[in-house]
Amino acid sequence: MKKLLLLSLLLAFTVSPGCRQNDTGSEGQSITVYVTRTGECYHRGNCSYLRKSKIPIALEDAKEDYRPCSRCKPPTEEPYPAEALHGPELPPLQ
Repeated sequence: MKKLLLLSLLLAFTVSPGCRQNDTGSEGQSITVYVTRTGECYHRGNCSYLRKSKIPIALEDAKEDYRPCSRCKPPTEEPYPAEALHGPELPPLQ
């Protein structure tokens, strides 16, 4: 029992929040990037330029008024929808 608890704690701390890719969107969700109160760029959540302020914003909204950060290189486009990758669903053959 102690080994199982120790293993689960070890796994919990091994996957730290900094390693997660939470800025990538999935179907029906937009990508979140971050801006500062005074800056002109949008950033990834772990960018060092976000020390003083960190305001979440949707990527599509950020692209209208901000440019991507040259240091952290945040995403510039939403991921492709499934239809764009695989094409439209075809009717069954008769």
